[in-house]
Amino acid sequence: MITVQSEQSGVLSATERAMIHNVVDFTSVKVRDVMVPLEKTVSFNPEDDRNRVLEVSEKSGIDRFPVFGSNSEPLGFINVYDILFDAGPPRPLRHYMRRIITASESEAAYRVVRRLRAARISLAAVVNARQRSVGIVALEDLVRQLVQG
Repeated sequence: MITVQSEQSGVLSATERAMIHNVVDFTSVKVRDVMVPLEKTVSFNPEDDRNRVLEVSEKSGIDRFPVFGSNSEPLGFINVYDILFDAGPPRPLRHYMRRIITASESEAAYRVVRRLRAARISLAAVVNARQRSVGIVALEDLVRQLVQG
C-alpha cells in the first residue's frame, strides 16, 4: 500500500516499487526454485584433464563447473580462469578446485545468498533431505531472482 502511494506521488518509480515487492517475496523463495538440477549441469571429477574443462567451457560459454566425487558428493568447483592463468604444467583438476558450500533444496534462497557472500563463494551444491546432491545454484542466479522476481 505504501509503495503504491509512493509510486503514485512520484517518490518511487514502478521499477523501484517492483524491486521492493520482490525483496519481500524473495523470503518465500526456496533454493529448489532457483537451482539447476544435477542432470542439467556439466560437472567433472577431480582427476579429469584440465584441457577437457577448457574445451567444454569454450563450447558452452560456462566458466565455473562443480566437481563431484565418485558418489556424487560435492568436492568443490573449478573456475576456468584459474586454469587459463596457470602457466605451469598440466595438472588434474583437484589442483584448481575451490571450496564449495552445500545448501538444502528447502533452504530459503535469501539465506544462501548471505552464506555465499559471507564465504566469498559464487556457487553452492544443493542437497536433498537425505544429503544427496540434486543440483547447483549460483550466487548470480539467486540475485537475479531477487531483482527480477
